[in-house]
Amino acid sequence: KQPQEFDSKVSWEANFVQFELLADQNGWDDGQRAVQFATSLKDAALEVLSQLSMEDRICYSSLVEVLERKCSILYLSEVYRVLFQTHVRDTGESLQQLAQELLALLLKEQFIDALGSAELKVQVKQAV
Repeated sequence: KQPQEFDSKVSWEANFVQFELLADQNGWDDGQRAVQFATSLKDAALEVLSQLSMEDRICYSSLVEVLERKCSILYLSEVYRVLFQTHVRDTGESLQQLAQELLALLLKEQFIDALGSAELKVQVKQAV
């Protein structure tokens, strides 16, 4: 069975766990895992792959390490965006409190998106 496409709208952890289960079931070695994983990437994760050296692209542990660092922060921005869009006023929450909560979520999401540099995003994520 082939791996599903890596979906950047789903957390890095969920995608990776699913891939590892499939790789174990199929008995793939690290070389096969690297190729299967790399070819399952799309969207922002595929862009990350294109920035890696040839050695990192074919070394499964390096590929996983780099993608984990870079994709986790991309997902964090999406989390804040979804939290903002789905936030509902709590019982007893004042309008001012609601506005402050929404503003905080919006600012976090926008701040992460505006950083640009993936490395800087990783450093900020570790500090948050």
